[in-house]
Amino acid sequence: MNDNSNTYIIVGKIGAPYGVKGWIKVFSQSHSPESLLAYETWYIHSRNGWEILETDARKKQGNHLIAHIAGIDDINAAKQFTNKQIAILKSELPEAEKNEFYWSDLIGLAVITKQGEKLGQVNHMMETSANDVMVVIGDKRRLIPFVIEQIVVSVDLKKQEIIVDWDPSY
Repeated sequence: MNDNSNTYIIVGKIGAPYGVKGWIKVFSQSHSPESLLAYETWYIHSRNGWEILETDARKKQGNHLIAHIAGIDDINAAKQFTNKQIAILKSELPEAEKNEFYWSDLIGLAVITKQGEKLGQVNHMMETSANDVMVVIGDKRRLIPFVIEQIVVSVDLKKQEIIVDWDPSY
């Protein structure tokens, strides 16, 4: 984990052009898709590294978000942005509440049972209708529900570990 305020956090992805005048569909990776509209600066990755994506309009349109890329006024020019990930600076994220964590902070943490057995590392997180799930890769792939107190005993970002009440044979 990198606590540097210049760390980029992926928060969305650009979809296909929307209309013919330089608008694009935007898919948020947030529980509240509209929260993506609140971040003043979006970044996309290019061969030169992360650079600002200049937009001059953003809004909710039906069930999705759309944005207009500054200086782009036709569908063909907008197509070059399709499938690019949208990032923000980690420092722009609001402080997490007690026992709440950003998925980006959990990825890469060691997952250890209460008995001290290392199960692996969090590879990524999944959202299910019941709860979030950690995908842990170690000697095998495990799906461990991220349920504070019942399964997740503790999360220590400084030590880079998550202690779980979980049977290693699962």
